[in-house]
Amino acid sequence: MMIRRHNKTARQGTASNSSETGSAFFYILLAVVLFGTLSFTVARSMRGGQINALSDRKAELAASEILDGAQKIQHAIDYLRTNGCSENDISMETPDGLNVNPASPVDESCHIFSPKGGNIIWNTPQTGVENNNVWRASSHSHISNIGTTKAELILYLPSINKSVCEKINKSANIIRDTIPSENGYAFNGEWDGSFNDGSPHFISCDGVSPAGACNNKTFACIESDVSNAPHENYIFYYVLIER
Repeated sequence: MMIRRHNKTARQGTASNSSETGSAFFYILLAVVLFGTLSFTVARSMRGGQINALSDRKAELAASEILDGAQKIQHAIDYLRTNGCSENDISMETPDGLNVNPASPVDESCHIFSPKGGNIIWNTPQTGVENNNVWRASSHSHISNIGTTKAELILYLPSINKSVCEKINKSANIIRDTIPSENGYAFNGEWDGSFNDGSPHFISCDGVSPAGACNNKTFACIESDVSNAPHENYIFYYVLIER
């Protein structure tokens, strides 16, 4: 009788051990599944953060490229004016025939994009510019609180990507939630050596907060309410000659 009771107790012990082993295995398996899910979520989150950071970095590089290109053109104009070219002699003529200045010397000594003049290689920023737009020049407008009230020679680039536009404005110390907007033809026609001093369009961006966001800004990225080829979407401008 004692032997039977011993065997029964042994069987109960074996069953109990098996149950405990099964429960432990279940918890281990559950932990593995939960850990895998957590790892996947964290990895996906990290990848998303890296993509956003890369996009932000690309916008900064594009803004830097645009500003660098504009500064090179300005330096070339300063060089030409130092060497005898008047503001009316400067030619911004492009290989595509934009901005022809008939008053510019025929020897191209006052041409920005000629090896005989400013020796600047004509190119268009590869990133941050949409619809294959190119550099343009205008003498139609005056930037408020810069120089006199005469029109400036202004370099501009239409169809700037919004995120790049925001980076440019950050460099111009225009810190705001929205991009400044300007009413009317801020940039009109192509540079031909003459200035619209009689009735220049004043660029100030007064219709936004803070008022006059473009005042005294030699460069900025703005939004125009005029829809045509030279005014499409967001526009980068850069004052080449203050007057």
